[in-house]
Amino acid sequence: DEMPRRSEHGWWLQAYGFSKACVNAYTRVLAAQHSNVRINCCTPGFCLTDMTKAYGEADMLRSAEEGAETPVFLVLGDQGGVTGKMWGPAQEVMPWVTKPK
Repeated sequence: DEMPRRSEHGWWLQAYGFSKACVNAYTRVLAAQHSNVRINCCTPGFCLTDMTKAYGEADMLRSAEEGAETPVFLVLGDQGGVTGKMWGPAQEVMPWVTKPK
């Protein structure tokens, strides 16, 4: 396996991924420290924003409304007491680590 390296667009993608890993880890720590509160994090999926509008396949991106579905679900929906997890755009718990495609 090759180590990640700088892409032609710079390090932003690696920094973004690292920041997501930190959010996941911190969510797990907080959930362990505060067992009386449900603490989760989520990803809205790849949404069309000012930051992503230059992406070549913008028609494949989710709308802001679609991106809001998971955060709203976490606030108002029934997660069955799940805590310390990352939720994805389909309102499902996502694995903390996935295998590369």
